[in-house]
Amino acid sequence: MRFLAWQERLVQKISTRSLALAFIGKSLTIFGLGAWFSVELEVIRNIIFFLSAALLAQSGLSNLLDWHKQRKQLYVNYLFYAWGLFGLFLAVGGLFPKLPFKLVIIAAGIILVLPAIKDLFRRKKIN
Repeated sequence: MRFLAWQERLVQKISTRSLALAFIGKSLTIFGLGAWFSVELEVIRNIIFFLSAALLAQSGLSNLLDWHKQRKQLYVNYLFYAWGLFGLFLAVGGLFPKLPFKLVIIAAGIILVLPAIKDLFRRKKIN
């Protein structure tokens, strides 16, 4: 649990704009990697789809129950949601083996993550 608390403190240092850009950048990068390794993902694509759907369903149900009970939503629910979406982007990227400009998509994703990395080296939290 200490790892999750440490990671939550790190994420709180990132501005909202940089966090949104980082999420889009990670999604693009994972989509590009899925397209890049589409032949290798052919065997396990259905497993990735199933696990991603299970993570997204668990996250959605947990957030709905927390909202219904008027409780604070836990950070781990957001992690399940993010991992579910990233698995989905990986599997969908694997459906496009002939996607042009795969390397450009991956590079654009990495560039979008850079502002969040810069925010991590700040000393104070952003509220």
